[in-house]
Amino acid sequence: MFCDADDAVSEFWVDHGRRCFDVSPVWSGSALSLEDAAFERSLPGIRQAIGDDPAWVAPVFAQENAAFPILMGGNFGATKAAMLSVGGFDQSLPSAGEDNDLGFRFRRSGYSVPVALTVRIAYRGKWDLATRRHLTFRSALAHALIATRYAVWPQSPYPHWLIEVLRCAGAGLKFSLRPRHANWTGWTLRTTSALGIAAGTVHYRFLRRVPEAQLGVGFTTNSDPERRVRA
Repeated sequence: MFCDADDAVSEFWVDHGRRCFDVSPVWSGSALSLEDAAFERSLPGIRQAIGDDPAWVAPVFAQENAAFPILMGGNFGATKAAMLSVGGFDQSLPSAGEDNDLGFRFRRSGYSVPVALTVRIAYRGKWDLATRRHLTFRSALAHALIATRYAVWPQSPYPHWLIEVLRCAGAGLKFSLRPRHANWTGWTLRTTSALGIAAGTVHYRFLRRVPEAQLGVGFTTNSDPERRVRA
């Protein structure tokens, strides 16, 4: 079971996650965003804020037809056999999207990724605009890499990069002329996303500068502890 260092897990996180393995060797949990101030409470207070509940609900198989399966990198479970079979996380991803890349490889290896709603964590939301802008750009860039690597551009939920850039330019002009109706925060994040997907499209799809996968980093065999497993 995986979670991030700055999260707070449910009181029942381990028990509920353990039970999920009886349903599927791979599953994705749920994460609820809280402001920084919420993490100044006691741990029971944080857990109350995310609606912690001892009742367990089986993971829901709802992603079988999704073009882009979601794997919650900060809250998921996978058996050792499943992780070894796909080579673990790909270290070539540009600091974002490595969890969804792993989800793609799980599914292409025959694993489903059901969603376990009662395996809950609380995570710190990123609220300042600079951080949100940075995360938005990185996520769009990683999406372009994944869409190129797995040839799923036709199923991408992102708008066409050129059309979106032009729309953002038009919206910026409109807001400049009618500042009372301007939503500059929303415009900034949408423009950042458009620029990220545009940069990724050019770099990965058009120029074909897709990095070589780096799988099995840190994995060792029983016979040779110094040898990396190549997947």
